[in-house]
Amino acid sequence: MLVRAQSVWSPVEQALNECEVDMVILGTHGRTGAMKLLLRSVAEEIFRQAGVPVLTIGPSVRKGVS
Repeated sequence: MLVRAQSVWSPVEQALNECEVDMVILGTHGRTGAMKLLLRSVAEEIFRQAGVPVLTIGPSVRKGVS
């Protein structure tokens, strides 16, 4: 699903309701400090508003399974 919108939350909320989602999995950039304040955290916005569990995967996660 590809959606263009001003806010990230409204299309995510719609998808959660229409698709009966049990969990959201998000990739993150891992921004902190001033960059996070300036660019906002999309993952944090979804995490705070979603009514289902949210799993975030940061940039330091290694590929593959050891």
